[in-house]
Amino acid sequence: FAAQYGPSSSVVGGSIAGNSLTVVADPEESSALKERLLAAENEKINAMQELQKTAKELDLQKSSLANAKMIISSLEKANKAAMEDLRTRLQHSNDAIASLLDKSMEHEETTAELKEEIDTLRRTKEEADEEHKEEVKKYKEESIQNLCKIAAQEKEIMELKNSIKRYADALKDDDMSLVSTDTYASQSVA
Repeated sequence: FAAQYGPSSSVVGGSIAGNSLTVVADPEESSALKERLLAAENEKINAMQELQKTAKELDLQKSSLANAKMIISSLEKANKAAMEDLRTRLQHSNDAIASLLDKSMEHEETTAELKEEIDTLRRTKEEADEEHKEEVKKYKEESIQNLCKIAAQEKEIMELKNSIKRYADALKDDDMSLVSTDTYASQSVA
């Protein structure tokens, strides 16, 4: 204690063995000691306030951490729900695409069948057109031949008519000459 409180401190009667110690200090030192004690008390109060402030901040951080955990948990749940919804939509989309592909394949098959039928009809029409052309050509040729025959027959008929007319004219002339001969003969007889 003497070293702590300086050389002016004195220990008056004391028994170390009996833990009985009496300290007598001068007033200046006592005042300095009080100031130190007051400063230590202030430091203790400041430290306690700082500790309380730190404890409050820690509580706030704990509360913030708990809120963050709740938010993260909510986000995870929302994310899980969104993923499930997305998976469901994706499945529906895949089902719709598969259905469209099936319909498209059916449509392609129907289109192929219709195309084949159209090709068959076109070929049949082309064959019918070709046959019709051949028949028309044949009828034209037959018509030309018939017209030639008719023209030849008409020519023959005209020639026959002319021959008949000439023959008739000749007969007429003969009849006239016979009549004139008969008239002359009867006049002569008379």
